[in-house]
Amino acid sequence: MVYTIVNLTSVLVIREVEDFLAEYPLDHPYQVFFSRSYFRHKLIAHILCKIPNRHIVVEDVENLPNNSNYLRFSLEERLKIENLIAKEIPYILNGDSTIRCREFVTPKAPINQGFVWEENYN
Repeated sequence: MVYTIVNLTSVLVIREVEDFLAEYPLDHPYQVFFSRSYFRHKLIAHILCKIPNRHIVVEDVENLPNNSNYLRFSLEERLKIENLIAKEIPYILNGDSTIRCREFVTPKAPINQGFVWEENYN
């Protein structure tokens, strides 16, 4: 029998990040920047490192219950995660990351009608 350890806290953090970003329009810098999996994973990792993580051991990951009973977190835990999301997004955007948003997002036109990614990792 093969067992798998599932990090329940990461499931909650991912949902909370998605909910937080959903509050902004698609052309908002938060949406544009964190649509990149690298930056989204970096945000999630920053948050997970700052809170206690809850795990379960399951036999078959594909047969996890569809209900969210196993994702019961206290209001205090959820609020802490929401506050960390709000705190970590500017931290990552404002240059504490080696790659900054403005290096990747450039306006399509002088009147800022939208954004285009520029791959420039140097």
